[in-house]
Amino acid sequence: MNGYELKLKTFLQYLKNEDKRNAVKLYTESLNEGAVNLGIIYRDFIINPMKSWNCDFEDDELCIWKEHVASSILHTLVEITYPFILKDAFKNSNGKKVIITCPTQELHDLGIRIVADMFELSGYHVIYAGNNTPLETMLKAIEYESPHIVAISVTTKYNMVFCMKMVDAISGKYPDQKIVLGGQGVTGSGNILEKYKNVKLITDEILPEYMEVIGIKGGVQHETGI
Repeated sequence: MNGYELKLKTFLQYLKNEDKRNAVKLYTESLNEGAVNLGIIYRDFIINPMKSWNCDFEDDELCIWKEHVASSILHTLVEITYPFILKDAFKNSNGKKVIITCPTQELHDLGIRIVADMFELSGYHVIYAGNNTPLETMLKAIEYESPHIVAISVTTKYNMVFCMKMVDAISGKYPDQKIVLGGQGVTGSGNILEKYKNVKLITDEILPEYMEVIGIKGGVQHETGI
């Protein structure tokens, strides 16, 4: 086991133990060392731990609590990482703009924050609108910003109805607007999107396919057809 693998293993134990101080300290050290590609560090320390969450309330009544605590730690890591992402973002700018958002009633924002960073790493100018974005506000923002892509995240099936209202409204008013949908909530929703010519569905739970869509493979930037 090399030094990086040992740090990652130790970090995951800190995360499991809800030890925010040591988790953040170790992650910051890994970033500052710069021995491993930023995209790989981001994947191993933030994306994969989030993907591996498996909450079974019947077996563990505190599982939701544990997920919230882990999420708060990962949120901190995302904030810490942004200055490092900016260094690559300025160097790799592709001149394209993307709006990152969640529909009304979608309150989870960790996944969409990660998606924003992946677009930033790939050279996009990111406009992060966050969670619970009102539909009318979104439509006006598209007219104002003229984004190349609108990326929408949904974490639960219950919020797909609000997501589809947003997709319908955007597609109706801006039929050529490219839209990317992702998050746990969109899994298995391919059939309802067949009528949209400019909507790309990301079927994975979170992010690896986003990385393929926007051209990041193994932490390296590539050209994309979007």
